[in-house]
Amino acid sequence: MARHVDAAIAAGNLPPHDLPSSRGKAFLRGKVIILSNDDDESMKYSWLNSRLSPVLRPHTLAEAGTIVVARRKQKIVFSVLAPQPGEHFAERSDFYNTYTLTLIDLQRNVVAADRTFDAKASRFMPPHEEDILAAMISWIEHLPRRSYTPPANTRIPESDTSAGRQTAHLSSGQ
Repeated sequence: MARHVDAAIAAGNLPPHDLPSSRGKAFLRGKVIILSNDDDESMKYSWLNSRLSPVLRPHTLAEAGTIVVARRKQKIVFSVLAPQPGEHFAERSDFYNTYTLTLIDLQRNVVAADRTFDAKASRFMPPHEEDILAAMISWIEHLPRRSYTPPANTRIPESDTSAGRQTAHLSSGQ
């Protein structure tokens, strides 16, 4: 699936650009594909997809009705560590990521929602990246679902014989 999603991104088909906002409550339509800038500024099929429940993971691009664009930004947090008896307070700096998730409804071509996930650091404890990721996946999985009908211009191609299963590519139905 990653290969097909990355090909659709390279072709300019994903994610849709310059979309209006629906200004409603967040929801999912169909199955979900998460794109993220994990390694650099370019969007790619994200490893976060493996954390979604199997019910939300599409087998083909045509099943995906929602694209989640996860934009990662790195922040620095300065912490003061509590000393052990006989020691002095110690300062520490940690880098951590914040993520802004943008949900794109592919059926209506609108931004369905935006939400930022940020760990709350305390004076004595740096934030945990795993907490942010778990909160993101939980939020996605608990969103209300709406029915999905793939757009007429989405083509489901013949079987991909190299993979031994059917795969989909987004294309304009010309």
